[in-house]
Amino acid sequence: MTAMPQPTHLTPRRGLEHPVFQGAGPGDQLLAALAFEPKLTDAQLKIAQAILDKWSHDAARAEAEEPCHCDEPFLGERTLRIRVHNLAEPLNALRELVKSLGDTLPLREGHFSRWRAFEDREEPAAVLDPEAPEERTQFPVHDDYLRAVFDPESLPPASEYESQGKGAFETRTGDIVMEDRGVPLHLPPLRIGYGTARAKFTPTDAQASRVRDAIQAALKQTFDTLAAAKLPQIFDHVGAIGTVDRVEITGRVGYGFALASPELIQRLSVNRFRFREAEIFEALADAISKLELAPIVTWQRFGKPFAKSWRQEDMHVFQLWEPGPPPR
Repeated sequence: MTAMPQPTHLTPRRGLEHPVFQGAGPGDQLLAALAFEPKLTDAQLKIAQAILDKWSHDAARAEAEEPCHCDEPFLGERTLRIRVHNLAEPLNALRELVKSLGDTLPLREGHFSRWRAFEDREEPAAVLDPEAPEERTQFPVHDDYLRAVFDPESLPPASEYESQGKGAFETRTGDIVMEDRGVPLHLPPLRIGYGTARAKFTPTDAQASRVRDAIQAALKQTFDTLAAAKLPQIFDHVGAIGTVDRVEITGRVGYGFALASPELIQRLSVNRFRFREAEIFEALADAISKLELAPIVTWQRFGKPFAKSWRQEDMHVFQLWEPGPPPR
């Protein structure tokens, strides 16, 4: 039998070899979502189920009588999603599962994150990238936020906020589908700030067109590597498809665009999904490098409250920036 390739796209970069997973122990929860391309046949589904069942049975547990799955695993023709804990060596165990599946099945993507329970929290929290710098989260005025965004000598702003990372939506049948967050965003050399700059819209120019073309090309290149992922369409602040805005603030020129949040959804199971935000930032990093823009992205989700503490997201907005001095 010809060996199948291992996942061609990993989130975070380096997948389970990423530093965030080093030192993971029985008390950690590890989330793994694997995507298949092409979708599994009935025969392949049986093979995948047999591999998962054997792994679940054989995986060494820290507490022998306790389960290793935090919730019921999901296996479909496109995805396998598991959330595990109580494993004696969780990292090695997941490596073995991914290898077993990838040796036999068309495994295209792997998405992984690490979660830990804290005494002062009701729910586990995502473990941060140990290579990420300290972040600033409080800004009394917008100018303080801009300085944190544009001044490389200052503490960077938070790349995301946990309170904003609880997406959810309702299906046509009335089921609630909730978001699985990944490792908090850290993609050096990008300086990522959660919160769009309150910039003034200005007339577009030739550079704005070059930025648009580079963004679209980078998105296509990235999404072509993914499993059954439809290329999202960019649009400007008035909804014009295939267009970016040119903006200015504190003497710095930037370019903004939006993506419809539903176009970024990757379903992981019947009741779980993720936004392909990490993939968007990977694409933007490529576009920024080719355009020689500043390695800075400001971004924000826009939606409405949904089901208590959850939010139904409608739009993701991103801003890229020309090089320039930090604001005074």
